[in-house]
Amino acid sequence: GPILVEALIGEITVAVSANACNAKLVADPTNGADTDMCAVLDINAITQYSYLTIDGTVASAMVNAVPGTALPLGIGMDIPIIVPVGTIDLNLANSDPTTGSVVWYLRYRPLATGVTVTAVA
Repeated sequence: GPILVEALIGEITVAVSANACNAKLVADPTNGADTDMCAVLDINAITQYSYLTIDGTVASAMVNAVPGTALPLGIGMDIPIIVPVGTIDLNLANSDPTTGSVVWYLRYRPLATGVTVTAVA
């Protein structure tokens, strides 16, 4: 069943290479068309320990919160997003970075009985 995404935060664990690359998150349902969850952010040379966040507004770009800045981690998204059964994908355009790694943290509420979320490597 669907989930209500309340917060989705990516922690950069390996710095991203200096390649221009537009990144966005996309809801990819098992049935139906892909839907952007945010607008693109150029992830060129994002440093280790930075955080990627979205606010729930599709027209708003993903945000890079650099190390040492205050993050509203307990608040979550301004507008929660309903995501149907399927996957949430990181879409990279323009080029593929030669380095970089991100760990995603998701706070969600199931919208049907028995709904679970499983990480895919």
